[in-house]
Amino acid sequence: MNTRVLEAPPVASKTLVVQHVERVRAEMERVEVSIALLVDPTSLRYVADFRDYELFQSRIPVCYAMVPLHREVVIHGAVSQSTGTGYRAAPARPINYFYGAQNLEAHAARLAADPTNWSARLGCPIAASPVSRSIPACSTR
Repeated sequence: MNTRVLEAPPVASKTLVVQHVERVRAEMERVEVSIALLVDPTSLRYVADFRDYELFQSRIPVCYAMVPLHREVVIHGAVSQSTGTGYRAAPARPINYFYGAQNLEAHAARLAADPTNWSARLGCPIAASPVSRSIPACSTR
């Protein structure tokens, strides 16, 4: 019996990420949101092809993404920008007990205000700021 092995087609990851961000932004526009805060590592990979996770991040989030409707994606907490496409790295606020310890409530309050403050600096109104622990609803129906 002859087994034929098929080669995987080449994937243009830059093009794929652009399509992913466009789908997320289309959903944001549909629900009238100017900035989304994404925490789940799968979501970060989806919107920016971000892969620079510390070993424990799959269970303890460290990085998060701010996805504005009309500007570049910003990954907060990225150690470097060695992988990924279409994002800018920026410092992060502590979003887990490992880094925030006893002050986690104060850090969470500042993080909760960040999308609104960022939106005001960009000059775009903010109706709501969804926080996603998973990929936003971007499925094709």
